[in-house]
Amino acid sequence: MGAPRPAIGVLKVTARDGQSNDDLNRKLLDLAKDRGLKSVYFVETLGGESIPRLLYRIGLDGKRELVRGAALDDLDQRALRSNIEAAGKDLFVANFFGEVPQTVLAPALLLDDVTIRRANEKNEKLPFYPPPH
Repeated sequence: MGAPRPAIGVLKVTARDGQSNDDLNRKLLDLAKDRGLKSVYFVETLGGESIPRLLYRIGLDGKRELVRGAALDDLDQRALRSNIEAAGKDLFVANFFGEVPQTVLAPALLLDDVTIRRANEKNEKLPFYPPPH
């Protein structure tokens, strides 16, 4: 169990001038064009230890391609303090179950610079099942 310590029950983070998801996507593509990038990344859901559950590479034409086997390399508190370009107005919910259950409500964030690296885990192939008879 351990010594008594503080823990959050519910943490709610909001943005004063939150933007719509469409505005965030437009701004993301504008950043890519301004910097001469061929593509940018969009994390739809984030798992523990900075491992994206759903990560997409977005081309300048707006086409999304699912990326597997990647991790966010330098996402820490310092990056969150200095790299936020914009935030959304809609809140997402994350529940964490441990000794003290916790809930975090936070908006989508548009970050200026985060490194995507190949995850150390080997991608498992999906099982092959023959078509039913």
